Amino acid sequence: MGLVNRHELSISGMVVTQQEVRRKSRFNGEQYYSKEQCFATKHQLYVISATSRDGDTPEMNDFFSSLKLGDAAVGGSKEADSLASEQRPRGPVPFRGDAYDAKEVTRQALVVWQPPLGIYMSFAAEDLGHPVFEIQVQVILTATGEVADLKIPPIKKPELLALVIEMTEKVKFIPAELNGRPVAQRITFKYELQPFDVTAGPTGS
Repeated sequence: MGLVNRHELSISGMVVTQQEVRRKSRFNGEQYYSKEQCFATKHQLYVISATSRDGDTPEMNDFFSSLKLGDAAVGGSKEADSLASEQRPRGPVPFRGDAYDAKEVTRQALVVWQPPLGIYMSFAAEDLGHPVFEIQVQVILTATGEVADLKIPPIKKPELLALVIEMTEKVKFIPAELNGRPVAQRITFKYELQPFDVTAGPTGS
C-alpha cells in the first residue's frame, strides 16, 4: 500500500502535482486505487481525487483530461481562487427500489472516506454518564453514491446527534455490485465512544 507514482504537469497554465496511490479501506480491508491532482492558489490548496476498485480506468482518465483550471474553467474569474464554491448541506435522501444485504452482493460497498469527527463525538458524549457505549446507525448506500434511509437510535444530546448524522451522511464510497451492476446495499455503521477516543466502521450487516 502506498504511493505508486507522482509527477508534475501543467493544466491550463497551472502547475499541478498528480499522484497515484493504492490504499486499503480501514472498514473492510479491501484495496482500492486513487488518482489525485493537487494545486495551490494564493489562499487555498485544492485536491481533486477519483477512486476505483481495480486501478486506472478510461473513465478516470477522461475525467482528468476534461479538467480546466483558473481562467480556462467554465465560469471562472481572473482569480483561480474563484474555484472555491460554497458547500451546501445535504438533506435526507429518500430511497426507492431494492437494497441488498452484504451476503447478497457480488462485491460489497467500499467506504473510502469518512469525516474525521471521532474526537468531537467523544467530547460531546463525555458527560452522558457512560464510560464506553456504542451507537449503531443503519443506512442504505445507494447505487448512485448517496447515503439514504438513515435509522438512528434515540440520542439525548443534540450536539452528538448532529455529529453522528454528519459523520454518516458525508461518507464517500464505491457502490456495491451484483454481477457487475451497481446496486444499493444495507449497512450498519458502529460508533464506539469512550473518553477522547472513537473507532467507527460499517459491519456490512
